[in-house]
Amino acid sequence: MRSAPLLRLARRDLSRHRARTLVALLLFALPVALIVGFCSVKEADQRAVLADPVNGRSSIVFNDSARLPDATAQSARLHDEFGRGADSMVLAERGRTTVTAGDRSSTTSMRALHTPTGPDGHAYPSVAPGTTVLDEQAAYVLDVSPGDTVTTSDGTDLTVSDVIHGGSDVGVTANAADLRPDGPVDLSWYLPDDEGLQSAVDDADVETGGDVYFSGSLNRAEKHLVPWEDFDLTALTEGANYYGDALGGLLLLAALAVAALALISAVIAPVFAVSARRLRHELALLATNGGTPSQLRRVMLAEGLLVGVLGSAVGLVLSVAVGALGIRVFSTGGYAWAWDVAALVVPVAVLCGVTAALVPAIRAGREDPVKALADGSATVIPPWRIRTFLGLPLIVLGVWLSPPSHDDTGRAFGIALMVLGVICSAGLVVRLTGLAGSRLPAAARLAVRDNTRNHHRCVPAVAAVSGVTLLATLLLGYPSGEFTARETALKDTVVTASANLGGSAVGDSDAYTDDLDRAAGYIGADHRVDLYAGTVPGDRNISGRLPAAASATGKSTSSPRWEEVGWGPLLVTDGDALDLYDGVTTADVRRARDLLAAGTAVVGDPALVHDGKVRLDIRPGDGDVLHGAVPTPDDDGFRSAASRSGGIPARTDSLYLPAVVLPALGGHGGIAVSPEMAEQAGLQTVFEGSGFVRDRPLGVLKAAEISLRASTPSFISVSTPSVDGAEALLFAVPVVFTWALTLGTVLLVVLLAAGESRRDLATVTAMGAAPGLLRRFTATQAVAVAATGTLAGVVVGILPTALDGALGDLTGYQWAALGLTVLVGPLLAGLVGGAVGLVTGHDRTPVRRRD
Repeated sequence: MRSAPLLRLARRDLSRHRARTLVALLLFALPVALIVGFCSVKEADQRAVLADPVNGRSSIVFNDSARLPDATAQSARLHDEFGRGADSMVLAERGRTTVTAGDRSSTTSMRALHTPTGPDGHAYPSVAPGTTVLDEQAAYVLDVSPGDTVTTSDGTDLTVSDVIHGGSDVGVTANAADLRPDGPVDLSWYLPDDEGLQSAVDDADVETGGDVYFSGSLNRAEKHLVPWEDFDLTALTEGANYYGDALGGLLLLAALAVAALALISAVIAPVFAVSARRLRHELALLATNGGTPSQLRRVMLAEGLLVGVLGSAVGLVLSVAVGALGIRVFSTGGYAWAWDVAALVVPVAVLCGVTAALVPAIRAGREDPVKALADGSATVIPPWRIRTFLGLPLIVLGVWLSPPSHDDTGRAFGIALMVLGVICSAGLVVRLTGLAGSRLPAAARLAVRDNTRNHHRCVPAVAAVSGVTLLATLLLGYPSGEFTARETALKDTVVTASANLGGSAVGDSDAYTDDLDRAAGYIGADHRVDLYAGTVPGDRNISGRLPAAASATGKSTSSPRWEEVGWGPLLVTDGDALDLYDGVTTADVRRARDLLAAGTAVVGDPALVHDGKVRLDIRPGDGDVLHGAVPTPDDDGFRSAASRSGGIPARTDSLYLPAVVLPALGGHGGIAVSPEMAEQAGLQTVFEGSGFVRDRPLGVLKAAEISLRASTPSFISVSTPSVDGAEALLFAVPVVFTWALTLGTVLLVVLLAAGESRRDLATVTAMGAAPGLLRRFTATQAVAVAATGTLAGVVVGILPTALDGALGDLTGYQWAALGLTVLVGPLLAGLVGGAVGLVTGHDRTPVRRRD
């Protein structure tokens, strides 16, 4: 038989049952869309890295910059260590600078690359003279794009050659001849594409333990070595040694490939199983007219081919939206579509479609034409066979290989075996469900019995649900460290917004009004508190110092938690901003207002106060407040801090302010003054951000929504201090995917079951069965498939973590997500099944003998 008649028969059958075909195509398209979509996110990240002039290159920085303060001294040290190889290293100066474009300005981080002096033949990180590369945030603030012109603080005009969409923490990168930092400079040395030199740097870093440490990316792979820390090279070579073993690599590749094929095929297999039974009459007629079993098989395989091609096409279209959404949430890169992944996924997806139709095709070829012409009743319950238990040893072996403490390669192999195990065990799960069905009410008993007898459609559906639930559970069950309970000094009703890069109006919030108002809307804020910091005009900065009475234990001079909103050590407020802190009551805020109005500073850390005063040091440059500093005595009873990296600039002036400790602040290390005090001290007030206060605590779902809405570039960066919204969104993906696939599979099975059992259901209805019996029947069918598959996947999925003894490390959200996975999927499936039963019960279309 030629291919055209085969495809025509297959297309005719699919078009006759449009609803079932549409559900099947969407189910088939979902994995394709997710795979290509998330690979597009990765592609966007890679493109963002490639746009960076340093392109993820390895770099060398010095631990003791005080001993080697300038480029000449550092270059001599590098020549001592690496000889002529040091000539190939590119010097980069990092600091901060201000760039303008029209009426907009941005004070941001910068990197000035010197022209390489090494030999030709290597690719060096460089920026052409007269041009600059901006990161996405700086370009947004300045409202520029490639080809536009920006002006540096010394008046040099530079043409924007490219914009880095993510992948960079540097706002402006330019040639050192065109750009100089405004203040202190940090030096680093980037390596060219020279594997020999990179290897020498790596070896020297491990062996010398000296004043040089290696950072950045070796061959564009994450790597960060610090010589004074213990480092085990064995950990780096385990993966390479494993993959170097040909047999191990082939086994891993084969296991992953078979697991993926089996899972995707199981999603769509019920369609072909029921289609084979539905077409048995037509195929029997074909057989009686001389059709061979191979021709019958090819009819079914042609249907699988059509579903594979059409489903892949739909999946590719959906992958565009999935990729755009993923890039918006998880990446700051520009849009990219992983066409190379799509080119690989499409043939695999088509193969999955044909594979899913293979078993029904074989059965169709073995069909007895006489029996097929005579009747088409459901098959009898299959007997117990050894293959029914085939999945159990695969699960046991996979669980043994998959605890979180094992290496990633072993876990990948174990997960593949677990997926195969739950898929192969679907028949056992259905049989066990059938045994328990005798204790259920009449409608449920009929539904469970029908699922058991029609194992051709039920077993693949349970396999698909259990497989995808297993993968979601493995992700959710992996210990995640801090998640919902992030350490924060702020109340759990607070969402913060930090001003990005200064914007056009550094001194107030006018430049951020539109963004702040928009953020207040999607945050659901009850009110907003603007946050200001006190700074010194010019190239100087303020730092709070510990008094001499403080113990020399390395106590931080300013708590990082005080600064999490973005302000520095000096907070300018009338007292309202203190209401954002956890533990601060309305009475505490009133007291702080009175103190500030009376000209007294408010501090949270008693160690900052000496003789009723606090000292603010004014120092040259743009240095940050040092943390982990070692206090050293000073001549006025206060203590200054000496840094391990060579100290800090000497203070040029100091401000002594009367201060009172507010115990409710719980030791937070900041200093709050009123706007009048800041003005009297000659300080400049700079808008740093806002705190949004909600009328109820921030929940996980709301935090995820805020992270999604706040993911586009703007003048502000919105964060959720008490709940990690981005991580919540990441963990919600497998749960939502599980629900979607479970609902789709259940809907497909219920629709197929309604078609197959239509005559029986019509007979039951004609005999006067209760109107709700049919609805309960279909609802139980759906719940039986969803619940059994979900429970099997969740139980097997938490076994590796339980075996590792790490279940106690799971966060509350992870447990909640697992609970929702168990409950919501079957619940929604029951509602869908009941709705299908309700529609079917009102269907008055005459039932034909064979339909």
